[in-house]
Amino acid sequence: MTPLTQAQAARFSALCSVILPASGQMPAAGALDLAARELGMVRKLRPASEAVLLRLLARCPESVTPDWFDDCARECPEDCRQVVILVCAAYYLHPEVRRLLNYPGQQALTLPRGGFGQEELVIEMMSGPKRYRPAD
Repeated sequence: MTPLTQAQAARFSALCSVILPASGQMPAAGALDLAARELGMVRKLRPASEAVLLRLLARCPESVTPDWFDDCARECPEDCRQVVILVCAAYYLHPEVRRLLNYPGQQALTLPRGGFGQEELVIEMMSGPKRYRPAD
């Protein structure tokens, strides 16, 4: 996985703003600098999509417009679909977005039971008389 160049990161940011514009209190994806950390996390999980992302960024003009992206989606729908998935995944990994959504991330929860759940049966069996079987 190669890091994005400055030009690619700028195009990616412009593309992010077209894919996920600002809405209400939620910031535009392009305003969050997703190429710095979050995109790297997503690219590690989906290494096959790296070639698609680089191919689309190579076609991308410096100022991406919704019309350009619509045309691109008609010409290469699968590539655009994969890039939309990458952008959305990176967006929802960003700490600011998670804070605004009040989502701390997945957390392990333990069930409120003492031990593995069957101690009372084992203790009852062990408190009884010893049982031996003859060895053959």
